[in-house]
Amino acid sequence: MIKIEVLRDGDRIVSISSKGHAGYAEKGEDLVCAGVSTVLFGLMNALDELSKQITLEKKKNSLYIRSDIDDQAINAYLRCGYIQLKTIEEVYPEYIQIEERSSK
Repeated sequence: MIKIEVLRDGDRIVSISSKGHAGYAEKGEDLVCAGVSTVLFGLMNALDELSKQITLEKKKNSLYIRSDIDDQAINAYLRCGYIQLKTIEEVYPEYIQIEERSSK
């Protein structure tokens, strides 16, 4: 299962982290992993173009995005990624789980 953690500060998304594998299909044919990876890598690439002050980390089986900048454009990108991940979770709830926490 892919576990996504979203950290919020009010309406602002502070971070999105992802760990694990979906286990939907064999490696190389797993549509859920491919979908989540596409959303998160696309988000990381877009945010990297917007600001160098955003933390972007890739490790084996995990991705981490964090923005301590209170910027409307950056938050819009993070919200868009979050909505895309929620859509995947709605269709494949046994393979992806999103947990939201408040930073306060």
